[in-house]
Amino acid sequence: MDKHEMSKEQLAQRTLIADTLRAAGWRTSDQNELFESGGWAFFEVNMTYKNPVMRLELRYSAKDALVYLDIQNLEGRGVLLHVKFGDKLAELLKEIVGFQQQISPSNFRRHVNRIVLSCPETYAAIGDEDDGKLARLVVDERLLAPDDAPEK
Repeated sequence: MDKHEMSKEQLAQRTLIADTLRAAGWRTSDQNELFESGGWAFFEVNMTYKNPVMRLELRYSAKDALVYLDIQNLEGRGVLLHVKFGDKLAELLKEIVGFQQQISPSNFRRHVNRIVLSCPETYAAIGDEDDGKLARLVVDERLLAPDDAPEK
């Protein structure tokens, strides 16, 4: 999609994502640069962040109103989340930016759990990315800290 095909809401979502991640130290991709210059891009945002033990990649699809968050260790093992954020985009971004420095192979499940808590329509890719199989994630209450408790 290019800028001219996007609605005002989609453009606002894209701006929120790109500005939030850029301010938090994420790196932009060539695809972002192409989009910014008026070109067509498959994903309207494609940015990465790397801490000492993990790599995060976030892609935004305006057409699908979906954030793809790829969480991998440095060997390339991890999980690809499909997050239907609805009206929770700012919450989702706050969550991601909040854990980006401390996420690790030993605690990533807790951070994924917090994403599911914020955005209940979160799915994990099963098998190869090309298979297209998704599993809907549910909150694992065993991973909740006292401040994570869902609102009742």
